Amino acid sequence: EFTEDCIKDLPQSPESNYISLFGPFSAIDSNGRSITHLFSPKLRLIFLHILLQTESHNGVTSSDLNVTFWADKEPDKVKNLRNVTLNKLRKVLADIDGVSLIYEQGMFRIEIQSPCSSDIGRLYSLSSRLSDAVPAPEKADEINSILIKGKFLADTTDPMFDYFRQKMDTYMVKYLAAAIARSYSEGKYDLVRRLCYTMLETDPLSETALNYLVRVAHATGRHDRARAVYQTFCRDYLKMMGQEFPHTFEELG
Repeated sequence: EFTEDCIKDLPQSPESNYISLFGPFSAIDSNGRSITHLFSPKLRLIFLHILLQTESHNGVTSSDLNVTFWADKEPDKVKNLRNVTLNKLRKVLADIDGVSLIYEQGMFRIEIQSPCSSDIGRLYSLSSRLSDAVPAPEKADEINSILIKGKFLADTTDPMFDYFRQKMDTYMVKYLAAAIARSYSEGKYDLVRRLCYTMLETDPLSETALNYLVRVAHATGRHDRARAVYQTFCRDYLKMMGQEFPHTFEELG
């Protein structure tokens, strides 16, 4: 559906030694091969937990891991279970240059350094750890390239990540509102559409996204598309809110 006029100029994800948390989780090894399948469901949860706690709190304690992942096990067996599992994780991570699971001063943490990178690490850096929702324009292209990949932790529903999801959703709603308006004013209609659909993944009832999708459709002469977008939004609104969307098609754009 999208032409690539305004998308092709965005920075591309590295082709090797890369970890992605936006859209479906993925891990690319030093040879450019996906090793995502090597992360069992349990390994993936543990890896994500340690990685996100490293980004926000410099890591996690042994007791935190024990309570989070092995609370139902006999206390005398937990240490061995934890060590076996973390050794499996280390073995998987060994295929990626520049990423390590470190235990130091009573804390486990994921250390990522060149040549490895992660989209969450880059976003934290570019946005001052999500505190800057309107960063300098020169940072926008890289942030856009991360966010249009899809929802944060899209294929991981575990409630242990709810805090991070909520924080990310709050940041994304603020950032995207400004990025959509700026991209529209610059005539980057393909990018506007991509950002709007990212916004709707985060906030399905975003009237900002609806308004700009309709505006872009009109601006590009796709008036039937504009009405179809509106009708789909109205159906979703009715389903989620239990009442009709209060604005007519003519009021938008």
